[in-house]
Amino acid sequence: MLAYWLAQFAGAFGAAGLAFALWGSRVALGASHPGPGYSQTVAFGAEIVATFLLMTVILSAAEHEATVGKNAAIAVGLTVAACGFFLGPVSGASMNPARTLAPQIFGGIANLSWIYLLGPSIGAGLAVAAAQAIFGSPRGDEEEKAGGK
Repeated sequence: MLAYWLAQFAGAFGAAGLAFALWGSRVALGASHPGPGYSQTVAFGAEIVATFLLMTVILSAAEHEATVGKNAAIAVGLTVAACGFFLGPVSGASMNPARTLAPQIFGGIANLSWIYLLGPSIGAGLAVAAAQAIFGSPRGDEEEKAGGK
């Protein structure tokens, strides 16, 4: 899991670094930020909600992969689109700290980073807690308890 996070951040910083080299501080235009008329607190709440919804769909699709099958990608994609459509004007609907942090740092608006680091982390944590409450322990945990690998 650490390798996945490192790859996400490395890709984001590489892309933002290239964009900064090409366009300078205008790279901040690609960063998520609260929309006009929305406070940082409202944007923070929107990030929690958007990430919760996305992670709930991902975890639900993973739990029911036998019945969802190839439609999981459609469900996840439509969730990203819906969150972007409804919450994009509020917070930018980042749902991914790596995607937002790098352009914010290169663009000089890192003062907003707390929204996009904490919001998705809390939203994802709440989604995991909800999935465990609904579905129980992940299947891998049950196999380990039964002596499987």
